[in-house]
Parts: sequence; C-alpha cells; structure tokens
Amino acid sequence: MTMPDWSNWDSQKLVIEAEYKNRMDFFEWRDLGIVNKWISEPFCDTHDTGYMTKEEEQEWENGNDPCMMVFRIWEENIEVDKNE
Repeated sequence: MTMPDWSNWDSQKLVIEAEYKNRMDFFEWRDLGIVNKWISEPFCDTHDTGYMTKEEEQEWENGNDPCMMVFRIWEENIEVDKNE
C-alpha cells in the first residue's frame, strides 16, 4: 500500500475539519472506523502497550491499575484515492 502524501496535512486537515465537524460526532466517527475496520475496538493500553502520563505512572507505581482506552488504526484498511 502506498502511504498518502502528508506534506500538505495542515491545510488538508483544515478542510476536513470544516467539512465534517458538524456532520459527525466522535462516537459516530469511532463507530464508522470500527465497522470499516480502520480502527480496532477499544483496548486497555495499560495492559497491552503504550504510554502513560506521569500521573498514571505514579498511580501504577503506587499499586493502582489505571486503564487507558485507545484505538488502533488499521492503516492497511484505509482506502486511498488512487487517482490523486
């Protein structure tokens, strides 16, 4: 798969935000991503892999078990317009 050209991302992001901000909320976006297999179901980043904030690291060191819910983006399942 050829990765998209991200060099113009800042200007592209502004267009995307303007077009979609009022059309779809986060939960609709998340559900669309899961259904299309662009992202995974949420999983516990603490127990699988990832980064913790300093507060979460301190909580972990104090014997607590902070969970951070994240989504994995499946880039190979994102359709890219081949004509561009």
